[in-house]
Amino acid sequence: MFMKHKDEAQYGSAGRHLKLADSLYGAERYAEAVSWYRKAADQGHPFAQYLLGARYYFGEGVPRNKINAYVYWSLAGFTEDARAKLVVLEKEMTAKQFAAGQKRLIRLQKVIASKIAAKKAGK
Repeated sequence: MFMKHKDEAQYGSAGRHLKLADSLYGAERYAEAVSWYRKAADQGHPFAQYLLGARYYFGEGVPRNKINAYVYWSLAGFTEDARAKLVVLEKEMTAKQFAAGQKRLIRLQKVIASKIAAKKAGK
């Protein structure tokens, strides 16, 4: 099953990457799932960004990292659930962590925008 999803996702859309990540996550193959969540998130997929933030927050497949959780939940911030998670997370973060998260968020927003623009130009 994973090979089929992996073949489909290899050169596919963010939606296919997310589908494979969800399958891997369901099989408790968390580290592999995170790599596919990241591929979808880096294409601007808000639900993948939300889920990747959760993986960082809970330390599933990656070391627990509040800064990365903040970054990905901020990227997905259009969802009500992501905004609610951010309110809680921001209370847990130190000022230094928050500043690092803001800096990383701005950098990642530029990278994602660049990737999206390049993909549109390539069509």
